[in-house]
Amino acid sequence: VAMLTQQSAEKLRSIRAEAAHAMEVRHMEETIHHESALNQLREDLRLAKRAHVEDVQLLAGESRKDIATMESVYEARDEQRAQELASSRAEVLMMSAELERTNTALHEIQAAGLVRSECGNCPVLQEEIQVLQRRVRALETTVSNEVNRTEGLEASLAEAGNSLRVSEQCTREAVEQLDHERVQFQLALQEQQKSRFDLERTTEDRVRAMITERESKGAEEVLLERTRVEAERGQLTLERTANEEVLARISEGLANQDANMRLLEGAEEQLRSDRENHEAMLAQAYAQLGRQQTNLEIEKRNATLKSQAERIRPSPILTPYGTPSASRKGSPTKGASSTYVSATMAPGSVSVEILADKQAKDPAEGLAETLPMIPTDLENTIKVAMGGFLDDTEDHHLDLREEGVTMEVEGGRLETLTLLNPPRTRLGDLWLGRQ
Repeated sequence: VAMLTQQSAEKLRSIRAEAAHAMEVRHMEETIHHESALNQLREDLRLAKRAHVEDVQLLAGESRKDIATMESVYEARDEQRAQELASSRAEVLMMSAELERTNTALHEIQAAGLVRSECGNCPVLQEEIQVLQRRVRALETTVSNEVNRTEGLEASLAEAGNSLRVSEQCTREAVEQLDHERVQFQLALQEQQKSRFDLERTTEDRVRAMITERESKGAEEVLLERTRVEAERGQLTLERTANEEVLARISEGLANQDANMRLLEGAEEQLRSDRENHEAMLAQAYAQLGRQQTNLEIEKRNATLKSQAERIRPSPILTPYGTPSASRKGSPTKGASSTYVSATMAPGSVSVEILADKQAKDPAEGLAETLPMIPTDLENTIKVAMGGFLDDTEDHHLDLREEGVTMEVEGGRLETLTLLNPPRTRLGDLWLGRQ
């Protein structure tokens, strides 16, 4: 009810504010169009009165429905509690009667025990007495519980009655407040009607004065007055249009601001992902740089070993079709600690020297570490002229695959050369020839 009253008051205030605003607007525009202002004001007042009457009737009907519903609920609750109280009282009476019968039977048994003293120690009689005493105690407990329950029901019934009286009091106060609001609205409506009548009278007086003045003035002055009024009307229209455009621009700016905020959030997310990708690329670049540095160190080591080999013994330059120069000095078990292997390609190719350490446990390891990248064709084969126990005047060509040496060619370049088994003789000259 209080909520409905508050809603009615808020609607009444809004209606009053709208009526006041309408009156102010019409009063400002009465010099432009008196008849339309009066008609619109009458229509607004009529609509406001009708809307307020409908709202008051609706609120009154809802209040009556709520009051009737609450009364029916409280009546049903009172009837239910009265029935429960009556049933509890009937149960209490029944239990009291049973308790009296039990007490009477107990007294009779006790009297019979006094008459017949010889049955005083009978176990059957003692058992019956104990059973009756237990029943008496159980009935007394049940009676006390029912009495407490009855008292609780009476207390809840009294509380419900108090709440019902409070609700009735609140309902009466709400109805009185609604009546007071209705009276206030009627008074305000009468005041508005009175002010409307005064405004109509004043407007009629002004119209009569304007008609009289127009009749007294010439047509030129009337035309000037009409032009001035139309100019003022156009100015008001332009101002209204400008205000609407400003509001539209403000709304568009707010929408653009929201869109820019969303774009900024997306750009921040993209920047974050780009930063993560850049960090990953940097990590990969650092890893690649480390590998390149390792390869550079290996190349430097190979170059150092090559320069050392050149300083120790120069490499003879062989032709693809000539006789390889013998570089064997000493037997496989005697002589210097290292052996040089030289190779030449076809005319215009590069001469390569390989230093193989005889004292190493795995000759293929030294060969793989010191062998550089040898450019060759896929049709070229590598042959080794083995020496040692062979005659120096004879040329013995041996395929590397028979000596356990493997090679890998990729893209026309020799990528890997590996010596799997130690040779039976000291390595001689290595050269590339056409098959």
